[in-house]
Amino acid sequence: VISWAIGYDVDDVDEDGSSTDNRSWLLADILHSKPLVINYGARGSFTLATPDLRIVAGTNAGFLHMFGNSDGEEDWAFFGKELGAVLTARKENFSTASHVYGIDAPTVVYTKDINFDGTLDSSAGDKAWLYAGLRRGGRIIYALDVSNPDAPAFLWQIDETTAGFSELGLTFSVPVVTKIPGYVDVNGIPKPVLIFGAGYDLNKDAHDAIAAAGDTMGRGVFVVDAETGALVWSVTPAADSATNLQETGLIHSVAGSVTPLDSNGDELTDRVYFGDTGGNLWRIDMPYNTLPTASQDTWRIVKMFSANGGTQRTDRRFFNAPDVVRTSLEGNPFD
Repeated sequence: VISWAIGYDVDDVDEDGSSTDNRSWLLADILHSKPLVINYGARGSFTLATPDLRIVAGTNAGFLHMFGNSDGEEDWAFFGKELGAVLTARKENFSTASHVYGIDAPTVVYTKDINFDGTLDSSAGDKAWLYAGLRRGGRIIYALDVSNPDAPAFLWQIDETTAGFSELGLTFSVPVVTKIPGYVDVNGIPKPVLIFGAGYDLNKDAHDAIAAAGDTMGRGVFVVDAETGALVWSVTPAADSATNLQETGLIHSVAGSVTPLDSNGDELTDRVYFGDTGGNLWRIDMPYNTLPTASQDTWRIVKMFSANGGTQRTDRRFFNAPDVVRTSLEGNPFD
């Protein structure tokens, strides 16, 4: 199975008498994982006019690929060992109504160009961190350090067994990279975080199930450190703690991405909007404080409205991030 996954024609499908040549088609389907372009600028022999561009995409064989834009060649592929069963199913290739999923969510990258010269140079301390969820492939988010695109490194992963993440469902919600009030390094500089919905519960796949019945996972929003994956803060139905705000009204999974808002122009996200699969729209307010302990005193979550009528006919479910427009009336800002 491993040899097949690497690309060998182990079953001699082309009937040429060799099982050590390449299979005729190696790349698996890219369904929801959208190709992501990372611009490394004037790296190596490249220039700002003709930059080093790399293309990243996940496939439903469980691989996360990086390709060079200049020649289309694959630079490398990452495979999470938790997805091993995907390879067996792909190799057997049985006819089935159930699609096989791997790394099926769009990827996200955080970059830091220290001197703002338009080039990501890892030797100068520039950063590029890549994040990939699985969507229906599972309850995992992977993070890779691709600061040097020719020498990627594993950064971290979280799943439902990670402390503080038992609520994590299928990782549908594409993370948003941002910075929030109060989360800073030793020099007081804001550190990057990921904010994402807690995921999807397959319970909602039943078309005759009334959404108002609620779910058993994915009910909430997580904020994690972009570099370490450590839980910074969350809001879920679980009990209050230093890193969790309890909201018992969150009974539906949050499959869509969240929409962050900087309400006062200080380049920090202090408001987050999101919908859930029960048709509810929510807002999280995050005024400035010193994390993590003070957050429970000042941060809050508010249900803004419900679009679900509680019957099959009015069973509305949100799977996308809301759009937010910041405007003003007579000098008073509002959303």
